[in-house]
Amino acid sequence: LNTRQETEWTEQTPPTAHANPHRTYPTEKGFQLLERTGFTRSHRHLFLLVDGQRSIAELVRLTGRPPEEVQRLLHDLEDIGVIQ
Repeated sequence: LNTRQETEWTEQTPPTAHANPHRTYPTEKGFQLLERTGFTRSHRHLFLLVDGQRSIAELVRLTGRPPEEVQRLLHDLEDIGVIQ
């Protein structure tokens, strides 16, 4: 995404989505949970990128995936409790 696209996406994103997601489990424990639930490689990749410092816009840029997909993946990770 270029800066304009990031700005447009950010302006359309609900305020709660601006918080930087962070892990609630150490990497190894989180991976065990992801494996047990059968989540995809995309889920695992995003879990590794979530560090509490990166914004959702930065995660979108780093993954190269559409914002809607990153939001869905983050929601999935949050549902099983490996991120907040």
